[in-house]
Amino acid sequence: MTGREATWTLCESEKIKAGLVWTSSAVEMSIGLEGLARKGAERIICGLIAMVAGEVQLARKISQDDKWLDVDKSLNMARVMVTSGVVQEAIFHLTQALSTATNIGRRAAGELGQLQPG
Repeated sequence: MTGREATWTLCESEKIKAGLVWTSSAVEMSIGLEGLARKGAERIICGLIAMVAGEVQLARKISQDDKWLDVDKSLNMARVMVTSGVVQEAIFHLTQALSTATNIGRRAAGELGQLQPG
């Protein structure tokens, strides 16, 4: 990975992690809602997941790192949990996505730390 790719990967991982935290917070706030409020929350959560997934696709293109596919799979599972009516189960998959994105970002930061100035 070049210095430029590592920088972009680190930036994207931070953006994705922030999106995952927001999405997880929305999931937690939606637990216990009923009726139209629950349906509305599920639509918002699915929208957040879709936005994060778009950033994951961009990060994968930039970094050429297939580990982003693991993040995408976790996001897809979270979406399935939400649309299946078990929104609380999405937290597990969002946490997996967060862990993987953190590891990718950590690896990119490590590569940046090893670059020689000049």
